[in-house]
Amino acid sequence: MEAVKNVWIIRKTRRGWSSSFGTIFSDPRKRAGCVMNRINAYETANHETKSQAVKYAKGGGLMGTHRGEIRIEEAEA
Repeated sequence: MEAVKNVWIIRKTRRGWSSSFGTIFSDPRKRAGCVMNRINAYETANHETKSQAVKYAKGGGLMGTHRGEIRIEEAEA
């Protein structure tokens, strides 16, 4: 059984920050003992700062209609 959820994923990139909105599918694999996550992205945008990316996601994106959980993924140093 797959769990489906609308999410914003904000990632640190070499050029700044990237925000992507999409539907994430979590599919637990019983034999492997892990969870596979896939995302179908509907909207992406690039930002100079993390706060710009978060503000964009909270506002629902370009049209203001894409709402969902916000996940921030920062690279580990």
